[in-house]
Amino acid sequence: MEYRELIHAEPAHFDRGGCDEAVLVCDVGGTNTRVALFSIAGNDYQPLVSRSFASPEVIDEFLNRTGELYGLTVRRGAASGAGPVVDGVCRLTNVDWRINVEEVKKKTALDDFYLINDFAAIGYGLGPLEQHKPESFVTVKPGRKEPDRVKAVIG
Repeated sequence: MEYRELIHAEPAHFDRGGCDEAVLVCDVGGTNTRVALFSIAGNDYQPLVSRSFASPEVIDEFLNRTGELYGLTVRRGAASGAGPVVDGVCRLTNVDWRINVEEVKKKTALDDFYLINDFAAIGYGLGPLEQHKPESFVTVKPGRKEPDRVKAVIG
């Protein structure tokens, strides 16, 4: 299987000190699927490994391989998909791919797996992005800032 891999913490040197668990995150787009494993210690998330695949049918393989490498049990995960999410299924709009929450849970040891639209995922990231990298934002029309109001994501 073709993929690009980025190791953030080498398995041989990974120190579990303080690591409570690991969580899976995925972004399934029209051209590839990006998956990553993060360790969690309290409120601190640290990337362990991320990969990019040419298909969405890789989540179970990724979890099995990385879980063994790092000696971590992954019980929770989330994915965003480039298409509408209806009843736990995302059908991508520009390719014949789909993600099904129940199928992912059956193929993996995940107890919890959440699926949202990719633009919804971007929306959830706007607050932290604005807080840490305000230069990433462009003002379309000057006006009064209203923090709890609708924001636009253009892509």
